[in-house]
Amino acid sequence: MRLKFFRLLSLCFLFVPLMSFAADPQEDFIQKLQRKIDSITDWQADFQQKAYISSVGQSDLSSGAVKIKKPMKVFWEYVKPGRQVLVSNGKKLYFYSEEDKQVMVRDLDADTLSGANLLFLASGKKLEDIYQIEVAMQEPSSNEAVKFKMVPRKVQANLSYIVLTVDRNTLDILSLQSFDPFENNTMVEFSNARGNSGIQDKFFVFRTPKGAEVVHQ
Repeated sequence: MRLKFFRLLSLCFLFVPLMSFAADPQEDFIQKLQRKIDSITDWQADFQQKAYISSVGQSDLSSGAVKIKKPMKVFWEYVKPGRQVLVSNGKKLYFYSEEDKQVMVRDLDADTLSGANLLFLASGKKLEDIYQIEVAMQEPSSNEAVKFKMVPRKVQANLSYIVLTVDRNTLDILSLQSFDPFENNTMVEFSNARGNSGIQDKFFVFRTPKGAEVVHQ
């Protein structure tokens, strides 16, 4: 149960607007990234996630797929090890655990967004309004990937910083890794990513499964 809760907490980390970059050498690169994000109407990818829980010294492995569409619509589905779904319709956020037969519901507001990461693709917010950069570095083993360490401008209880890895040439997002103050971290690696593919709105309509308990937060 503890691993399941941490997966949910990790998922919340994975939906926050991204960052800001103060260093002049990165200015042009970040502006190009911002323009690309501005041009995206929807985005989807498969993912592999590894969440390390420091207090128990264990890693929780999971995989699935994510779909995002402007404005503020998300469909994030874990397929393995068990089915769990997070859906945002732009107004409310739903998290469903098939094993527990429980749905958690909360309003999607500014506070919700301050704890969640990939929504930067759908939020319309500027990256530099959310985070400031501490370190920018090139992958030592390749000229094709660049990493950025981002620290939230506003202090967050469960998020210390994020490491974003992007393709140097295409600016495609390769991975996101989040770290909290308790030495836990979550790495999500993306594959088969594609943008502006015309994702249908039906993916962002949540229907409570029969027999599931609904908990409003």
